[in-house]
Amino acid sequence: MSLSVLTRYAMVFNDPTVYPIAVTNLTVTATHLKNPATGLFWHAYDESGVATWSKTASKTNEISWGRAMGWYVVACVMTLEMLPANDPGRAQVETILKDLITALASTRIRLPDGGFRLSTWNRIHGTGPRRPAP
Repeated sequence: MSLSVLTRYAMVFNDPTVYPIAVTNLTVTATHLKNPATGLFWHAYDESGVATWSKTASKTNEISWGRAMGWYVVACVMTLEMLPANDPGRAQVETILKDLITALASTRIRLPDGGFRLSTWNRIHGTGPRRPAP
């Protein structure tokens, strides 16, 4: 969420030098956390790969967390609201956002009343009973 504050600062104080910081933060996050199989984001990443929760191949914990992805989506939207239309990183952030929204939408579960809810749980842990994350 700090990125939305950063980009708002850039707009209010006419300081475009901070836009690349926001774009870089969003794109690096997506690069490290995107699960190529589902399009969802893993919850954590360790560059060194030595954290006890880090899986060796991905350097992530290989657990997706819906709330974290929701806040990332909000950060993308709020950043895009402030990012100039001609910013060179804008298209990349838009693509990341569209891809993540598509992945999240694929986790929809229809409810008896015709509504739906998103469930990243079944995509990660199978369809069995809910259990604590490993």
